[in-house]
Amino acid sequence: MKLNKCFYFAVAILLFASSALYSQTTIEQWLNVVRNDEVVGGELHIAIKVKGTNLTAANTVGTVTIDVIFNVAETQLSFIGSEHGVLQLLDGYLAFFNDNGTFIRYGVTPNLVGDPGFNGYDLPDSYVTFGTLKFAILDDQTAASLFIDEPTNQIGLFDSHANSNGSGVIIDQILSDPIDITDLPLPVELVSFSANYSGSKVGLEWATATEIDNYGFEIERKEADKEDAQWRNLSFVAGAGNSNSNVIYSYFDENLNSDHYFYRLKQIDNDGSYTYSDEVEVTFDLIVDDFTLNQNYPNPFNPTTQIKFGFKESTQASLRVYNTIGELVSELFNAKTEAGNIYTVTFNADNLPSGMYLYELRGNNSVEVRKMLLLK
Repeated sequence: MKLNKCFYFAVAILLFASSALYSQTTIEQWLNVVRNDEVVGGELHIAIKVKGTNLTAANTVGTVTIDVIFNVAETQLSFIGSEHGVLQLLDGYLAFFNDNGTFIRYGVTPNLVGDPGFNGYDLPDSYVTFGTLKFAILDDQTAASLFIDEPTNQIGLFDSHANSNGSGVIIDQILSDPIDITDLPLPVELVSFSANYSGSKVGLEWATATEIDNYGFEIERKEADKEDAQWRNLSFVAGAGNSNSNVIYSYFDENLNSDHYFYRLKQIDNDGSYTYSDEVEVTFDLIVDDFTLNQNYPNPFNPTTQIKFGFKESTQASLRVYNTIGELVSELFNAKTEAGNIYTVTFNADNLPSGMYLYELRGNNSVEVRKMLLLK
């Protein structure tokens, strides 16, 4: 199942008749799809986003009631949770979400109006998130709609932060068509995302097939072997904005202190809505010291075994195998290594007798020797 990104409607509010003569004073509301797993058992997240247009200086948000109809047939989606947005108790607001089975009511009351501690919130002229609704996808085939209910929808404004007199409430609402949650694509179609380790860094590459209003991508990383590891924002890569052809992006992560990571992309639209990609995993042998020489595997072996080694800096190196009386048996590697790369070579002892052998790594004025056992 693929969902449409958003729908838009503008609603007129009564503020001051004189300003209305020259420009329309509105409060604009969007429903943005910020996550869409597209399959039964996955999740759909919808953000309620609001901004003001041509508001006067007295634009402090008062009482809010927004009903989002999501499940007319009661079979497509199941409400599983919510997140509050910009209106917080610290600003003197009490915000809540009520699940009524077929619609979610997002409500706000300014419970500290008139109190010296009431800070209020001035509605800006760019989109902000009032709240995010989270649904489980129950049916990805049956048509369903999400929309804001017109009769119950209202947002009041105060004259000032500490004044309870309302200067305007939304009326004459103009609503767009509802969102159809079947067979409608997201605005940014991510077609690939991969991670590979090479040369002491992890290279990320991803591609999009189409883009609409794509602000860009935040690259996030998490250590895989720590239970309390958190996602960390590494960098930002600007998007193409609007594109109908494939766009390929890349990023190199060179600040590595572990050998096992998860990566994900946070794709951000121009209006601030966002969605996360699937996670990709990368595991590698990290060279912590000047060089690394691993124990061969398997050991004991018959007749082949593998040896891994690498240098932090580019180095002319050799890897040789000797018997116990110091005779050279085989030279497995003799070349210049690339900085940070881990090399894997195979030793084939098919023509040698059973016994103990030594393998020696030389390079960068360093020598290390390890033992291995051939059992036939």
